[in-house]
Amino acid sequence: MNGVLFSDHIETITTSSGTASASFVLTHGILTKLVVMPTSSDTVYDIVITERNNVQYFIEQDIKGEYSETDMGEPIYGNITITIENASADEDFVILFAVRNS
Repeated sequence: MNGVLFSDHIETITTSSGTASASFVLTHGILTKLVVMPTSSDTVYDIVITERNNVQYFIEQDIKGEYSETDMGEPIYGNITITIENASADEDFVILFAVRNS
């Protein structure tokens, strides 16, 4: 895949009252991978990704433990925020995602 650039991002956030978020400044591209790892494998939570105008374009609910998705194909435009919501425990979450730019 000549001419295709990938960028990956990693952030650790800590939920408080079941919620935490991280914002990222991006240009545009395709979200190719998303991994969310809570400290405990028993933690249940939701993931919401919003773009700069607060439009939600990715929602995954009732996840238990680690979430891992590849080949997502979600277009990303500008700044995004990844939010952990409704977490059953307040703890650290590691968020890793990769974006393909061409």
